[in-house]
Amino acid sequence: MEHLASPPNRRVQHGTAGAAGAGCGTLLTLWVSSLPQENGAKLPLLLLVPTVSVLLGAGWLWCQAEVSRYVREKKLRSIAAAARETLEDALRDPNIDQAHRQKLQSKLQELNLHLADERLNELHSLLTLQPEAVQRA
Repeated sequence: MEHLASPPNRRVQHGTAGAAGAGCGTLLTLWVSSLPQENGAKLPLLLLVPTVSVLLGAGWLWCQAEVSRYVREKKLRSIAAAARETLEDALRDPNIDQAHRQKLQSKLQELNLHLADERLNELHSLLTLQPEAVQRA
C-alpha cells in the first residue's frame, strides 16, 4: 500500500492548470475583442481577462486535486477492506496452526497501523495547510 501514500505528480497538475487558464484566457480575449468599440464594458473586460484566466486555472487545479484525492481515498478503502476481509477469513479458519495465526494477526495489526498512519498524515496535511482555521476553532 506504500504506493498509495505518494502525493500526486504536481508538475503535471500545474501544467494542465496553466494550459486550461491560458486556453480560457485566449478564448475570453477573442470574445472581448469581438465586442464593438462603442461597448463601454470592453476595456474593463479586457483588463479582467488575465485575472479570470488565472482564477479558471486555479479552479481547474483545485478540481483535479479533489478528484485525485477522492479516487485515491476510494482505492485505499477498497484495497484495505479486501485485505482486512482476507485476513479475517483466514483467522476464522480453525485448521491453521498457532504460528500461522500469529502471523495473520500481525499482518492485520500492520494493516491497521498503515491505515492509522494514513489518517494521521491526512490530519497533519490539513493542519499544516490551514493553521489559522485550526486556531479559530
